[in-house]
Amino acid sequence: MVKAVIFDFDGVIADSEILHFRAFNEILAQFDFQIDKSDYYLKYLGLTDKDCYKTLIQEGHLPVTEDRVPDLVAQKKVIYKQLAQSDGHIIDGVRP
Repeated sequence: MVKAVIFDFDGVIADSEILHFRAFNEILAQFDFQIDKSDYYLKYLGLTDKDCYKTLIQEGHLPVTEDRVPDLVAQKKVIYKQLAQSDGHIIDGVRP
């Protein structure tokens, strides 16, 4: 029986946005491109992975076609999961 459901909008239970930033940059490194942290928070925060990659393609930062986006999204998910397991943490004060 479910007693509660928690929707974690980043920053409530875990501060995972920095992990997304790092995962994006790990993928983008294969294209000799990196997102600056301030640009990430200003321009790309809140976009889905798919929309972020599409935007980067449209802006001319990624030299690939949009048919590669699903593969990039899948690669980023793997890296994010690894980062979350190794570097993720719960915000102080959150109860079990």
